[in-house]
Amino acid sequence: VVLNKNLLALGKGITERYREYIILDRLGNILQRKISFLDGFQFKEGCIPIVTRSGEGFLLESGRVPFFCNLSGSYSFEGGLAYILARSIPGIDYTKSNKETPYHYKGQQNPFHVLGNYVNRNFELMIPKYYDSIEPYREGKIRMVMKKGLFGFLDTTGQEVIKPILNDFDADNQYRWQHLRRVEQKGKFGFIDDRNGQQIIPFQYEATVASTFPFTWVRKSGKWGCINQHNIVLLPFVYDVVSYFDADSISIAGRDGRMGHIRADGRIVTPLA
Repeated sequence: VVLNKNLLALGKGITERYREYIILDRLGNILQRKISFLDGFQFKEGCIPIVTRSGEGFLLESGRVPFFCNLSGSYSFEGGLAYILARSIPGIDYTKSNKETPYHYKGQQNPFHVLGNYVNRNFELMIPKYYDSIEPYREGKIRMVMKKGLFGFLDTTGQEVIKPILNDFDADNQYRWQHLRRVEQKGKFGFIDDRNGQQIIPFQYEATVASTFPFTWVRKSGKWGCINQHNIVLLPFVYDVVSYFDADSISIAGRDGRMGHIRADGRIVTPLA
């Protein structure tokens, strides 16, 4: 396989998954031995994730392996960061936290003690603290983390923009409100900007209804009302029962035992009769 203008990979093995390669330069000098490729042969941001007999790591366009190949997982670079998995990461003490983690893998408490982190293009660790789980989130601009069953968010430098205090967040993006995501803290719902972690709508609602429109039903003091992305009340908090807004932005609403159809701007489609 021609990797680039300077590197050639010669492989031997029955199937691609178990095939091992030696890496040669353009003069035929052997640079690396016994390497397998995880995700094809294309360099992404100057690196390819690889597997050696000691673990996973990265191959540079120069043919050099800059990071110890003792990882349990290595992934392609995206936006200057690459996700890695390891059983131990230098400089971070995971021993106590690992035993206490509530994170479950297939019903077990992280049985492999696999630890997630990110490295930058200098292969420096980006997240200096222990978290039970670290996941890419929102086009690589911000990261979701979990610790002791609570969610938080990091920026791309590894700094916390929201500490792990959230009980839940809209992982499925059920609202599609530009960059807003619903989050929960101690039974109350609000919305944050997932680019910077800024709280846009405070934790003040008891429940919400998923919406693809720039407005949604929220419940406060046992009654439903409708707000927009700026937390401006469009329909007052007087309804006992509501439903999703449909493709015509019409929702069922109920009050005092009577049902009807209403739009978010207050126009009555079917009287509450």
